[in-house]
Amino acid sequence: MIDAMDESIHDLYKQITTLKDAIKLAMIFPEKKQAELLETLMEKVDRDQDDKTIFLIVKLYLHFVQFGAEDEIKQDALTCLFMIKSFSIRQDKQAIQQQCFLTFFRLIYARFLTDEQKSMCLEELNEFYESKKEHIRWYLIVFYFDDKHNPYYNILKIRDLSDQCFQNLCDCYAEISMSDSTILPLLPDDEKGLAIDTLEQRFYNQFVYGEIGLYAKQYNKNQARYVIDTLIKCAKGDHGRAQSAKKGLIKHLDFLANELQNTEQKEDVDSMIAIQDDIDYIKQDITTITFGKLEPQLQKVMTRLNTSL
Repeated sequence: MIDAMDESIHDLYKQITTLKDAIKLAMIFPEKKQAELLETLMEKVDRDQDDKTIFLIVKLYLHFVQFGAEDEIKQDALTCLFMIKSFSIRQDKQAIQQQCFLTFFRLIYARFLTDEQKSMCLEELNEFYESKKEHIRWYLIVFYFDDKHNPYYNILKIRDLSDQCFQNLCDCYAEISMSDSTILPLLPDDEKGLAIDTLEQRFYNQFVYGEIGLYAKQYNKNQARYVIDTLIKCAKGDHGRAQSAKKGLIKHLDFLANELQNTEQKEDVDSMIAIQDDIDYIKQDITTITFGKLEPQLQKVMTRLNTSL
């Protein structure tokens, strides 16, 4: 049966996907044959293969994730899906990338996946930001910021993000914010899409003024710098959302001024150094940004900072 697959993956797909039961599948394809099939299918995934065939292979792996003979088969099938995702990004196969993202999204909500496997899927989502297609890259921020169509794994639920994920989300926001015409990708069951204003509000509420980014209770220098870099980049741009970034920078400098004063009173030297580093970091770019009507607010904060030195 594996040899017949060489002639027609489509026929194999029709045969296997009708067996929606692990026992029935194992009767026709015992565990050893399933393991061989996973390996042989992967050999069919190359840059010269047509997208339609790879679509079918993705669906076959998904079927084995759900109905594989043993846990090892299910895990290997999931690993194969991760490999196809990486392959599609390296080879710039954008249609396959989109299918992989939507497949992972559904897997995260699937009952047949373990919590550990769902965590693996979440980690794998980060690689989509390496896509050459901005529409694919932006899936990442829509996934985390859309709490309506992703109710359990959004930024309001998952507060502890890896530095890489955090940086990717900041970069996504900067790209979208500075884009002239932006159409965000849709999550499954979403017909209207996430509004840009909602995305902007969520970024500022959570990353700029919230407890994940700049106001985090547990200071994370890397993540703080990612937010600061994003604000600076957006503030320099010639677009409608630059004003929000300028306000964010001024408010953060004011916040840092207060924090610096508090740490000085407590004689917390380590915190003083970290805060001063952030202040100096922002000051490097302040002079290259035109604040316009916000200039008086900026100068007021700068006076406070210069006085405290």
